[in-house]
Parts: sequence; C-alpha cells; structure tokens
Amino acid sequence: MSTLIARQAIYDAQSTVCAYEILYRTGDLNYANIDTSDEKSGYDATASVLYNLFTHLNINTIIGSHPAYINFTRTHLLQQIPARLPKDRVVIELLENLWVDDLLLKNVIMLSEQGYKIALDDFVFREELIPLINIVDIIKIEVLGLSKQEIKKQLAVLKAMGFKGKLLAEKIDSRDQLILCRNLGFDMFQGFFLDHPNLIQHEPLPENKLSILKLFTELYNPETEIGQIEEIILKLPQLNDRILKLANSASMYQGKKIDCLITAIQQLGLAKIRNWVIFLLVSALDHVACDLLERTLIRAKMCQLLAIRSRLANADDAYTVGMLSTLDAMLNEPMSCLLNRIQLKDEVTAALLTRRGALGYLLDMVQAYEHANFSKLEHSKFSTEDYSKAYLQSIAYTNTLKSIIH
Repeated sequence: MSTLIARQAIYDAQSTVCAYEILYRTGDLNYANIDTSDEKSGYDATASVLYNLFTHLNINTIIGSHPAYINFTRTHLLQQIPARLPKDRVVIELLENLWVDDLLLKNVIMLSEQGYKIALDDFVFREELIPLINIVDIIKIEVLGLSKQEIKKQLAVLKAMGFKGKLLAEKIDSRDQLILCRNLGFDMFQGFFLDHPNLIQHEPLPENKLSILKLFTELYNPETEIGQIEEIILKLPQLNDRILKLANSASMYQGKKIDCLITAIQQLGLAKIRNWVIFLLVSALDHVACDLLERTLIRAKMCQLLAIRSRLANADDAYTVGMLSTLDAMLNEPMSCLLNRIQLKDEVTAALLTRRGALGYLLDMVQAYEHANFSKLEHSKFSTEDYSKAYLQSIAYTNTLKSIIH
C-alpha cells in the first residue's frame, strides 16, 4: 500500500491562503485510516508525513512559502523531534487527546522559547489543558455541528483564561458557518467549504495527465495548428467524445452530424475549445468531485463577466484564470509545478500564483465572494449587485454547459 500525504489550505480573514495542514494518508484513501487514540499509530503517521514532506518530496512545491501545520504526538515532543525541523516552515500541532504533565510542558515551553509556533488542535476545555493555553500561539476549534452559543461558550472560556493568541475555526462546511466564525472573531479558517484535502504522491504524471498538460500548452501557443490539437485529443478518448457531443449539441448544430474530430474542432474554433477544454477535461476525470467542477465553472464565468463589466482585463484571459485556478486540485499537483509545464501569458501565470495584476484582482475578488468575505468586497471596484448578477448568470451558464456534455 503506497503512502501519501494530503494538504488542506488554511485561510486568513482576507480569504488568502496563509498556511497548509499536512495530513497523513494511505493508499488511495483521502482520510487517515489510523486509530487516533493509539500513540504508536499517530507516531508512525507523523513520521511518514515528515519523511515525505522533507525528504521524499520537495517541500517548496507542496506548501510554497507558507508554513505547514503538522500533528505531533507526546512521544515526538519528548524525543524533541520538532526541534530538528526549520521553525519558519512548520507549526507544531498538539493533538487534543495529549497527556499533559510537567515533562511534556517542559518540552513545549522549550520549543516556544526557540521560536516555534505551536497550535492546540480541536480545543474542548479540560482542566489538564490549562497550563498549555497560555503557551500556545494558536487554538483550533472544531465548529462542525456546534451552535452559535456553543462556539461563543468555548471562546468565553479562552477569554476568561487570558488566551491572547490566534483562533482557527476548523471543519467549516458552509458559507453560513464561515460568516458566523468570521463575525465571532476567528482569525483563520479551515474546512471542506473552503478547500478539500488534496492527495499528493511523488510519482511521474501518468500518460493521460501528461497529454492534458500538453494540450494546455498547445492551446495557448499562437503557432499551434489544428492537426497538432487533434493528435493530442485522440490520446484522450473521453475528451474526444465530449468534443464531438458539444459540436453536435443544439446550440452548435448546423444540420449535419459531425463524427470527425478535426471537423468538430474547426466547427467550434480554437478559441471556444480553449475556453471549454478545461471543463471537458475535468468532466472526463473520474476522480474530480462534482462540486469542484461546478465551483470552477462558476468562478471562471464570474471572472469573465466582471472583466467585461469593468474592462479591467481581457475577458477570455479572465475566464482562463478562473478555470485554471483549481488545476492543482484537479490533477493533484502543486500549481507552481503545473505552470512550469504550461506556457501561459505572464499576466495569467502571475494571477494564478500570486494574485497580482488585473487578472489576479478579479480572481481574488471572486474568491472573496465565494468565501463570503464581505469586508474585503466592500473595498472592491464592483457593487453588490454586480457580484450577485454575475453569480446568478454564472450558475445558469454552468447548468447549461453541464446539460450539453452529460
């Protein structure tokens, strides 16, 4: 059984990624599959994460410049394993079921004095946690299933105990929950509503993914000929089928059935293929979740509509940025690695990697709308009506496109 890791983004109050939690995974399972109450299982899981992150994989391609939250067991702490890691690259996450005594406290205090950031996971008040509360820098509260009053009660306990660090709301699974936690004063946010854990495995890209990346490169190369596009698509049978289906759809049909790929490409045109190919590819990838597909389409269309409305940027480029913004989740590869393989316009690459430029601004604002970050939207170049209108139009567009392909 192969050993993997997964990463899940952690966002700040401006809906910007500020860190990643690195999670243990086994085989093709996107969950830990370990007994969390067993010290040895937890120890082995973290050892595997550390080996993969710092030895087997390139940490910079996994987390970029952000810190990595990593779970550590009591045994790790007593063995001073975290002290061997670069303090600017990790946040030491203490598990909620940790047995706290003077020996453990001594090691945690030592790490804190050495400049390591320390987080307490899944906080629920226990008397034995009291000594830790004013040592740690971050406290994570699992908000899934909690009412507003229950969350406020947890926060009141921490305030009464003098905690002055940062609060991280985890397991956020809805927009309403995100808004609630933001209003209650949380500093950071994590959960399926914001980002699903992405499996990362150090293996060569399989042939179908290499073909996908090759297709992206050729589609954005102005010197590419239709024959080259046809050659690549023929290596992706599911994509071939969907392009033919699209060319024969009611919105494209011109009275004669098309059963030849190159004719379909000519009928649609490279510009339209370029705009739709990511959706066509994603719908052909069985592992990609339906909600990610829909979110990507809505995001891309919103970017395009707002670009048209504001004339801030080329509308087709804005659509491309929106569609490519989830490419790392689709292909389970770090964005920086993927973009090294694709020759895109500089402004598109900058938008995807750093949110710079007009295209980056559009993507940043659309993501803020997705995450209900209304404080950020208050200072944007668009009105609430602009966002809501673009959002509704994007949903309608997505539903239409899905009905054509499926």
